[in-house]
Amino acid sequence: MAIRRDPEPIHILPTPWAVVLGIGDLLQHGLLFKYVVASLFRVTWGFALAVVVAVPLGLIIGWNRRAEMALNPLIQILRPISPLAWIPIAILWFGVGDLAAIFLIFLGCFFPLLLTAMNAVRGIPAVYINAGRNFGLSSAALVSRVLFPAVIPQLIIGMRITSASVGW
Repeated sequence: MAIRRDPEPIHILPTPWAVVLGIGDLLQHGLLFKYVVASLFRVTWGFALAVVVAVPLGLIIGWNRRAEMALNPLIQILRPISPLAWIPIAILWFGVGDLAAIFLIFLGCFFPLLLTAMNAVRGIPAVYINAGRNFGLSSAALVSRVLFPAVIPQLIIGMRITSASVGW
């Protein structure tokens, strides 16, 4: 009668040693740096596009009540949709590649940044705006001398949190 050995156990996740060996294999073949650069490229462009689109749009929506009443329902419908749920649409629109990944990162960062900008504008104390109007500032001067300085701290925090958590 032959002695039967149990096969090697199957792991769902790789062991820490298998990860180290995989990183070593990527280093040996010169692929690790290439993959890191590709990931940085996608995250940088997706996040940068989200900042360029979401922050000005959020400032406009937060400043203009009519724009908020018109666009807020659409924002609240699209916001809870997970970026992972957009994967099939991203593949259909952009194919499998960098553009689809950039689009998904953009979507993941867009709504948190948009809401941060909207809330930052809404959170400006009325006394700041009234003081600017009392000094006779035009609308453009009110935006550049009161709105921007008041919202910059919240925008920076929102961008830091969004890039660190959602972008990656």
